[in-house]
Amino acid sequence: MRKRKTHLVGTLRTIGGGIVALKWRDKRDVLMLSTKQSGLKTVAKRNRRGESISKPASIEDYNLGKSSIDESDQMATYGSALRRCTKWYRKLMFEIIWGISLVNAHFLYNQYTCKKKQTQSFVNESSER
Repeated sequence: MRKRKTHLVGTLRTIGGGIVALKWRDKRDVLMLSTKQSGLKTVAKRNRRGESISKPASIEDYNLGKSSIDESDQMATYGSALRRCTKWYRKLMFEIIWGISLVNAHFLYNQYTCKKKQTQSFVNESSER
């Protein structure tokens, strides 16, 4: 599976070669299993106080992949216009069509064009068209 670059999640025996288990602490303990990174490679970062810290490359990889999901979730909450009196299925349909689609469109627009727009201005321009 590793030759085909297939990674999975599950239980682990001690004879599993090529799998790294690491524990790292920044603000709290983080435990991670990785078949992709060696665990020895580190990335140098600076914290808020300017102190140099070293972070395992697998943690940095995870954070880079997770950041766009967190950003999408955060931006979807800003523009939510659902009312309490609306039926649940209408809320769901509205959220799917308007919220998620608009956030994804904004993310793609910022990623693939030279002009970067704030979320609110993108929403306003999209609703005018």
